Amino acid sequence: LCDLELKLKQDNLSINTISIILRNMRAVFNFAITNEIISSDCYPFRRYKIKQEETRKRALSLEQMRALINLHCDSDKKSKFRDIFLLMVYLIGINTKDLLNLKEITNGRIEYKRCKTGRLYSIKVEPEAMAIINKYRGSEFLLDIDNRNNFANHFDKVLKKLGNISYDANNRKELVSIEPMLSSYYARHSWGYICLRT
Repeated sequence: LCDLELKLKQDNLSINTISIILRNMRAVFNFAITNEIISSDCYPFRRYKIKQEETRKRALSLEQMRALINLHCDSDKKSKFRDIFLLMVYLIGINTKDLLNLKEITNGRIEYKRCKTGRLYSIKVEPEAMAIINKYRGSEFLLDIDNRNNFANHFDKVLKKLGNISYDANNRKELVSIEPMLSSYYARHSWGYICLRT
């Protein structure tokens, strides 16, 4: 396992990515031992500790969420991407891929299977979410989104540029970003973070 870990590090994988790979391997070994496919003597994880690194915070505070909701955007694109981010939060942190694949609302709810896990979700569409859906409603899909295949990359780039313009000591314009690292990942974490604190 130490040799495998070293090889994965040489492939420039992060500690947490390596951790996911090793935990998946451990799950396979546990399954094989439980189902008596292999002997427990073959278990390589007995003395091996899987390393994990704490990741940086990826949640907006309540104050940042309020600032984002009230933000005056200087372009229609920024306004649309801000609204889509807020919709993701309102839909309990739905990820980009699942959001883009939505087709309909049934009895006031959005129901879908998450692409990553296959887990079924049924989410009540609150008025704030409905207002955004109605604003950007599509025909084939629930939302009218251009360039769906490359949307996620473009989306994250624009999110980082959401903020207010201020002026420095030399009267030069500068952007004061709501969150310089803002990305679609923040929607899920922000929903969870705010739910815990309200």
